Amino acid sequence: MNENVAYCGLVCTVCKHTEKGCPGCRNGGGDESCHQRACCVENELDGCWQCDAFPCDKGFFADDAWKGLCIGSIQCIKDMGLEAFVQRVESGMGKPVEYGDYRFKSAKDIRTLLSDSEK
Repeated sequence: MNENVAYCGLVCTVCKHTEKGCPGCRNGGGDESCHQRACCVENELDGCWQCDAFPCDKGFFADDAWKGLCIGSIQCIKDMGLEAFVQRVESGMGKPVEYGDYRFKSAKDIRTLLSDSEK
């Protein structure tokens, strides 16, 4: 399951960019300078959800546009586990997901969306 979820908590398998040929960051796609990917690889973590310093103030967690989406996603992974998280993303955000539609949302908004998606 980990290979389907980016280090930052986004689910690559539902992202609209996979339909356009992006293999996901774990398979060579995405931004090569991504802080979350570099940090997790360096520290041998499956994702930021395993980091004691989460949330840091670098990369997507410092970007006002993506901060809420990524932090909210990681918090959901910590709360419910990867498998349940992926299912919630699919039911709560649809497939394919245009993650840009969730820019500037708060972590609380994302958690609420994913918590309420099965209701």
